[in-house]
Amino acid sequence: MSNQGPLFNFRRSENNYEYGTHIWAIVSGSLYLRPLIKEPYGEAQSYYLPVLSNTAWVYAGFTYDFQTGMVKLWVNGVEAGQLQNTPQLNLITDTPVRMGARHSSAADTRYFSGAIKCVQWYGTVLSAEQIQQTVELCREPIYGAQLKVHQGYVMGIDASLTYRTEHDVHSLTECAALCCRDCSCLSVNFLETTATCELSKYSNVYNSSLELTRRSDREVYAELLHPGNKLYH
Repeated sequence: MSNQGPLFNFRRSENNYEYGTHIWAIVSGSLYLRPLIKEPYGEAQSYYLPVLSNTAWVYAGFTYDFQTGMVKLWVNGVEAGQLQNTPQLNLITDTPVRMGARHSSAADTRYFSGAIKCVQWYGTVLSAEQIQQTVELCREPIYGAQLKVHQGYVMGIDASLTYRTEHDVHSLTECAALCCRDCSCLSVNFLETTATCELSKYSNVYNSSLELTRRSDREVYAELLHPGNKLYH
């Protein structure tokens, strides 16, 4: 890899654009996890997973067990190593998050120049079997099927609450990308018949491109309402 940039970046707090916990791609071809602690604000041990490729998809990630402090590294659904960290760290993983770039207020112009097929973030430690299931979920296209989305990172709005409308947008993927590049956007509504993308600062379920069903305190299931849309991970 010849480029580096943020893949998944929490900010320190709602109104503080310093680093929260983040995952980057770095020049060496590694996936880089840097956990940040809330109070006192500081950095926990960082981790590198040298698996990124320019020629093939790689499904890689990390788990942190709050009770034991054990960090496990995963590649294509298989455990690739484990390291001991401090137990019960209060990590910054519940603040606004951006993918591919940091907020402009951070004065950091670096961005990820590459392709991301699928991102999943869970508020609990998954088992080896569950990790394998997440890999299979990423390998399949979404076509009117259910998505497992962590609470707080779903997209779906009441169209009356939109603040910006973009025309000549031809897929839900393209609409979601517009939202990711706009720091005010929290949710989208894609209108396939008019090739229109509506951006909103709110997150509700009315007249949405995604239908949301709460299944637990930690997770929300989202189902595409437009069967003609194919959103690939």
